This record gives sequence, structure tokens and C-alpha cells, in this order.
Amino acid sequence: MGQNMQRPIELRFRSPHRSSKISQNFLKKVRYKVSYGDKELIRFKEGSCYSQRYSHYLFYIELMEVRLAESLDMSYLIKDPALFLFFMLEGNVSFSMADGTPISNAKKGICYPTYNKTGEFFVHFPAGVHRLLYISTRPGWLKNHLQTYPHFAEFMLGFEQKTNMYEHMFQFPITRGMRGFLRELYKIDPVSARKLEVGITDNCMGLFEEYHQMLLSGNKSLSLLDAVVQLKAHLDGHFTERDADILSKLLEEIPFTERTVRHAFHEQLKYTVHEYIELLRVNYGHELLQKTKLSVKEIGLKTGFKSHAHFTFVYKKHYNSSPRSDR
Repeated sequence: MGQNMQRPIELRFRSPHRSSKISQNFLKKVRYKVSYGDKELIRFKEGSCYSQRYSHYLFYIELMEVRLAESLDMSYLIKDPALFLFFMLEGNVSFSMADGTPISNAKKGICYPTYNKTGEFFVHFPAGVHRLLYISTRPGWLKNHLQTYPHFAEFMLGFEQKTNMYEHMFQFPITRGMRGFLRELYKIDPVSARKLEVGITDNCMGLFEEYHQMLLSGNKSLSLLDAVVQLKAHLDGHFTERDADILSKLLEEIPFTERTVRHAFHEQLKYTVHEYIELLRVNYGHELLQKTKLSVKEIGLKTGFKSHAHFTFVYKKHYNSSPRSDR
């Protein structure tokens, strides 16, 4: 059958930390307990993190409880391109890139899939208790089941052709059905290896199917915050297109006016839609300058700017140097 999955992330703390393996009995104060897999307690200046995780052939599961006396800024390294189904069970967390570009805010009771390429991503937790779980699966498994999960097709195949570091789908509330699969996932009896493997497979697939069913049912219950997340994900994947085309199709699917969504986008990300598109384009242009032999003119047009003169103007504004001098 092949090897079990490796842990897809490496946690990185800014302050000194101590890590120790713990037993099931040590988890008495943890709200959600898993009866199988590895268990670890990590202590650091801001607080502590209880990690329960299990490696399966198709899935890697990690359940974390983060207890903080003060806010925590940390990062995690994605070792290889990884697909996650992420659940924010309690608390909240925000994700960003190294340059501070926001990725997403995850609040209590939401879930969404995210696809990340190799690299470092940054996390901010406010003080308090936060409980989260992710299921990482082999991208190849989902690709082989796109007939079962057709709404994942554009998400999966389109992302691999892009240069951006991440992509995520809509945030949806964790449904009653999902909570049922999660409860079953926690309490699988590890005495029988076969029952453990079958139970993990069935419940993880059930969670993916529940999320896909929400996609099939449409976005009638889409909140304004969900619309902002959807807009950001759309811009991340389509910023090189003509300005007139980028938003037109998406706005037909969102049950809010363009003005309302633009205002909410600015409130959440501290960028206007125009500023965010410009930031994506100029950062992509900078990457092409470093990694390709394309001319400045070609790069300007490839990144979505109307002309290479406009690209040069924006580049100087962001990098305090000209594109030619940064080659």
C-alpha cells in the first residue's frame, strides 16, 4: 500500500520552547481527546500547545489545543505541496505571508480547504484558548476522485498552474453532519488496526463529502465575511486578467452589491480591491524578474498591467528601485 503520510507542517516559534511526548492520561484537561496516535505538549513563553496527531496512508490528522496567556505570533513551514481541510473548532486565528499580506481569518465554527505550496506561512493567535483540526490528504488521491468531487477540479488543477503560494475555497459553517464525523474520528478504538484504518478513511472521506455537498447546495447562506474570503481567493487566482473581467463573473454569484463587498474587503484586509490587485501583480512581476529572462515589457503585460510603463511606475512605488536595476 505504501508508506503513511508524513507530518505536512513544521511549527516554528519565535521564543524558546520545550517539547515533550505525553500519555493519554495527561490529556485530562484537553476538551477533545483522541484515543490513538502521537501526543505532544509544547511549552513556550506565551503559553502551551497540546498536539494529537495520526499518520494514515491517505490522511494526516492533527488536532491542536492552544492555550495562551498573551497573543502568539509564530509560523509554520510547508515541506511539500499540501492539501488541507481545516476546521476552526473554537477561538480564532489569522494567517499571512512573510511580507504581511493577509491570507485568511478563521473564526470559531468554520471550515474550508486550502492548498499550499512549499514555503513559510505566518500565524497570529490572540490570547485565550483555541482549538483547531486539519486533515491533510495526498493531492493525488483527490485528483483521482474528481468525478466524485467535481467542484474541487478547478481548485486543484488551476492552482498547480499558478505561481501564488496558496489557494483556499469558501469558508462554510461546520455542519451537524461534520460534527458527527469529527466525534466518530476522535473515538475510534485503536485496539483493532483494521478498524482504526477503516474508521479514519470513512470519517475523513465523510468530512470531504460534507464540504463538497455544501458547494453543491450553492452560496445562499453566504455571509459578508465569506464573500470577502471568496473575493480574495478569486483575486489571488485571476489578478493577471483584464481589470474589467476580474470581478464581473464573481459578483454575479455573490448576494451583495459590488460596493458593499468592496467596502468589506477594505475593512478586513486594509487594502482596496485595486490596491490588492496591484500588490499581487507587482509581487508577481518581481518574482519573474528574478526567475526568468523575460523583458520588462513582457513581464509588465504578463502580470496584468496595461503597459510596461505602468508596471515600472508601480514597481518603483513598491520596491524603491526600477525593474531593470533589480534584474
